[in-house]
Amino acid sequence: MVSCQKDQVIVKSEGSELNLSLFNTKITDDKGWDMTCSLLEEANTVTFEIDPSSKITKDLPVYLFADEMLLQEELLKKGYAYPIIKNPQYTYEKRMEEAYNATKVIAKDTEEESHSPAFQGPLYFGIAFLLWGSIIFGYFNKKKKTKKGNINKI
Repeated sequence: MVSCQKDQVIVKSEGSELNLSLFNTKITDDKGWDMTCSLLEEANTVTFEIDPSSKITKDLPVYLFADEMLLQEELLKKGYAYPIIKNPQYTYEKRMEEAYNATKVIAKDTEEESHSPAFQGPLYFGIAFLLWGSIIFGYFNKKKKTKKGNINKI
């Protein structure tokens, strides 16, 4: 490997440098790129495969492996990326879809646990309204009683 930075992986293959992009995968944030570059830099072997259906562009779209681990699959599992297109003819489509779906299930479970029910906000508002109402009612009621007491003393 020659270089790895956000949106760019450059490798040396058979004497020439190649700009690579991750085939059918969009990395969503910097943590994903940090993980990608870290795995590539620490790997003993970096290999890539070109999907037969991919079109050759300036950045060569490839399946990228670090020590035989498919980087796209790992990024999808961690929630740092998503697949761009679902196409059953892609070589590793099934593995990538399973990794992405597992992340969605985990995220859904976490989301259900972390969100409070929708009625909770109005419930707190109602309690606060009743509390303040009783305080104000008590204050005016006490004031009324003191005025009656002062009238009787005269």
